Amino acid sequence: MEWEFVNKEQKNPEVPSDQRKKTRIGEIALQYELVTQEQLDEALAECKETGKRLGEMLINLGFVTEGQINWALSHHLNIPLIENLDINALDLDLIRTVPQEFLLANTILPLAVLEDEIAVAMADPTDAKVIKDLESITGRKVCPSIASASYIAWALSEIFTAPEGGHALEMVSESVDIPSVHLDTSIQEGSSGSSFLNFHLTQATLQNADEIHIDPLEAALWVRYKVNGTLKHKSMESMAFYEPMIQQLRAMGKLHVFKLAPQKAEVKVRLKDKELHLRFSIVPTQRRDAIWIKILKATQKSEGDFLSQVVASLLEKFPSRPKGLCLVASPFLSEISVILSELIKQLDSPERKIVVLEKKPALPLSRGIHLVLDALSESSDQGVLEELLSQNPEVLVLGQPETFMNFLTPVLWEAASSSTLVIGSLMNRDSGEALEDLLQKVTGAKGRSTLFLSSVLRYVLAGTRFKSLCTACQELYIPSAETQALLNLPEGASLYRSRGCLKCGLTGFNGELKLYELLEVDRETRAVLQGTSPPRIREAVLKRMANSIQKQASQKLMEGTLSEEEVIAKVF
Repeated sequence: MEWEFVNKEQKNPEVPSDQRKKTRIGEIALQYELVTQEQLDEALAECKETGKRLGEMLINLGFVTEGQINWALSHHLNIPLIENLDINALDLDLIRTVPQEFLLANTILPLAVLEDEIAVAMADPTDAKVIKDLESITGRKVCPSIASASYIAWALSEIFTAPEGGHALEMVSESVDIPSVHLDTSIQEGSSGSSFLNFHLTQATLQNADEIHIDPLEAALWVRYKVNGTLKHKSMESMAFYEPMIQQLRAMGKLHVFKLAPQKAEVKVRLKDKELHLRFSIVPTQRRDAIWIKILKATQKSEGDFLSQVVASLLEKFPSRPKGLCLVASPFLSEISVILSELIKQLDSPERKIVVLEKKPALPLSRGIHLVLDALSESSDQGVLEELLSQNPEVLVLGQPETFMNFLTPVLWEAASSSTLVIGSLMNRDSGEALEDLLQKVTGAKGRSTLFLSSVLRYVLAGTRFKSLCTACQELYIPSAETQALLNLPEGASLYRSRGCLKCGLTGFNGELKLYELLEVDRETRAVLQGTSPPRIREAVLKRMANSIQKQASQKLMEGTLSEEEVIAKVF
């Protein structure tokens, strides 16, 4: 069970009633440095005007998250913090002993009976009156633990609305408005789709989330955020938000209202004083449309500037009429799109004819020819390519890796070797691996020699991203002998790791770091390609590169920016 307690002290935490009465959320938030005095004063003023509780107001203003408040209360009151609720492990007979109205109104979930005590998860374990009432109802002493109000509301919703044969309980009373329990208090039913999206975009950015997942259930919308690669429950929202939200997204993305197929769009929105670049998709499900929103933060400008500089340095090497093959490599499709977009942006000029060819629309092109193969049902892909190359374009960009591999034909090689700069992409972690992959696939299946390919290749631009360590909770440690040998560290060298804290949501990571490398396929590199078997090419290329992603990542590891696990997994 997710709420299994380790010892008697944790199982039966004694929280004196006078301590509950004296507990002040504001004092705790200050004590644990969750807010400043100025933020607390602002929240108190808002509470006085609106009548809302202080904890609720601190969350609504974006000063803290519900998880941070719960963590601080757990430590202050010395009671367990429950972060996940396993519905399958609940004791339904125990839950039946408590009136449904009471559980819903006070956001309480009974967990287990321990001798003459009852363990419960509560959204507010400081409410002495509710605890006293629950003790009167059950005839047992209450052992409170703290859990997210949205988690408890979700569990109660699943229990009380489950189909026959599931977890459904008898309805004690039908006078309780269950949907109102699910709502975040800062957005109310009847709010516009824009208000709903604004709220969750604000909350997601405050929690450093880069994705929002909104999935329709039978009676509610399940909202989750992805933070540092981990999907986390946020809240259960009323279905009343669904129609205005979906209409707002379709209007923003100029999507078809009645199309029963997955749709996607990219937009830029302004959220208070911050501009966000959003990529979202709407996917039909058996219930209703599921929503996925990717937040491409505008605050990552320094990384964009670095990529821009790398691309600019690449273009400086080009002759006035470049030709040959330029490879883009990354293990992430989204990063491939970012790099290709920057290349197109800097190559675009009135003096160049640029053709972008891709299976599905993903790349921007302000002028030139942009063809989406999926939309050309009456033409063969090879026929389209031959017709485009007959127009002698200066630049041909083959969007996704799948598109590039499908067009590795004699007509493409002829264009690359004579008059056109062909830009393709592969899903590999660095330049050396991309060359290995290309040579293995092409020389084996396409009948081209290594000598010919190496003569056509010009550059490889690779990029990848890493999760950055949280600097607020770092500590030094001595890595294992195996790690020291793998990373070629001096004996006794120390590395950094992060324990996890409130600032990073207890994950140990905060944000991401992107690294890029540029390999010029010069005479020496061609000699390596022609004289080395494909499985050894990456190793040979890494030895030659002075500023490879692997070397950059190793340096960031020693500086405490990246973790041992991230570096080994991504570049070794």
